[in-house]
Amino acid sequence: MIPVPLDIGLPESARPGIIRPIFHAVACMTDTTRCSLQSLLAQEPMAGSADNVDVWLLLEYTGSWRSQALADNELSAEEREAFEQLAQPWRRTGRKVRLQFIRQQRRGDRYLFTIVDGVTRLRRAASVPALAGAVDEPVSLPHYFVCTHGQRDLCCAEFGMPLYRALRERVGERVWQTTHLGGHRFAPNVLVAPGAVMYGRVTPASFDAWFQVTESGGLYTPCARGRTCYPAPAQAAEILGGARATLRSVRSQGNGDWRVEFDDRVVSVHEAVTMSQASCGDTRLKASSRFELGAGDFIQGE
Repeated sequence: MIPVPLDIGLPESARPGIIRPIFHAVACMTDTTRCSLQSLLAQEPMAGSADNVDVWLLLEYTGSWRSQALADNELSAEEREAFEQLAQPWRRTGRKVRLQFIRQQRRGDRYLFTIVDGVTRLRRAASVPALAGAVDEPVSLPHYFVCTHGQRDLCCAEFGMPLYRALRERVGERVWQTTHLGGHRFAPNVLVAPGAVMYGRVTPASFDAWFQVTESGGLYTPCARGRTCYPAPAQAAEILGGARATLRSVRSQGNGDWRVEFDDRVVSVHEAVTMSQASCGDTRLKASSRFELGAGDFIQGE
């Protein structure tokens, strides 16, 4: 049995002396092929690892979540078609749309959240087809969507569920469970709206600081994987370069070097391709990108 502290890689000053009861601080694993264990032991960086998504459509679905939940579920043909149709206006404009299932312990109308351009909207209706005619309601407070999709990867359930319960104690119905977000090896993963920022490894050591920053609308860089509406180099540049303004351009300089311009600064990052285990269900090594600040780091006000 290998006890693996989930605050691995943090400075000693950031590690709590007492295990917090909100969720486990130690995972005792006997299977060294577990993807999150491998990633933790390798101290794999997360900046720039989030999938690039322009529009998130998150539909409340309380049925069972199989491994390929979006394709293999109990929705009727009419409901599936209605969900797909909700994405079509965005897809026709060339936007990258991601469909998700969400759930929590509640009863009533079916919920649909849309996250796009830094804005979250909510629709409510008695059925999935009826959502097409429902009114969009603005959502002002932060919402949290935690991957707990254990049928897709064991790490997501083992680490995602405790994080979901911890957030449930803090924010109540503003937190939801969701299907596969990508990046099992960074579990627990959580998408935070309205900024559409993906976080990973939100552990007991980082939970309070992370929560305080996200609740105030900030970017907590130690756990940040990336703002999903940005391409990977821009995700990494925002996190590593300290940018806090609108993205203007992303340009390849060749040889893995990228020049990323924000309204407040220009950030240079270097991308290297490495091999890593992406999932507990597949021990084969797959290519993944790692980013670091490039030469000159960043230039203020250029």
